[in-house]
Amino acid sequence: AGTSLQVDADGVIILSSSDAALKEAVEPITDGLDLVAALRPVRFDWKPETRMGSARQIGFLADDVEAVLPEVVGRRPDGMRTLDYPKLTAALAAPLQHQQAQIDALRAEVAALTRGQTQ
Repeated sequence: AGTSLQVDADGVIILSSSDAALKEAVEPITDGLDLVAALRPVRFDWKPETRMGSARQIGFLADDVEAVLPEVVGRRPDGMRTLDYPKLTAALAAPLQHQQAQIDALRAEVAALTRGQTQ
């Protein structure tokens, strides 16, 4: 078994298995804000010898990410690190959900204070 992936001609993953029936030891990401705060987004150019293109890029350094989210870092046969960028979406969704809960709580508090002033 294992995860099935479909990749388009550019190497972009277009499908991966994610059914709950295929998973065990499922836990929510509760430290999402800390994870995101520890990530270091960067702009960079590929070294010419990599033949990865000359356009300016944005992303992360796998070396840095490995210390924070080792689940999204892999290794090529030559030992170079790789990043599974689609997996980062789960780590990024958790803090958004947390912040939205904070916003909702603050809105409720403001509404309660406003009601108290108009009475």
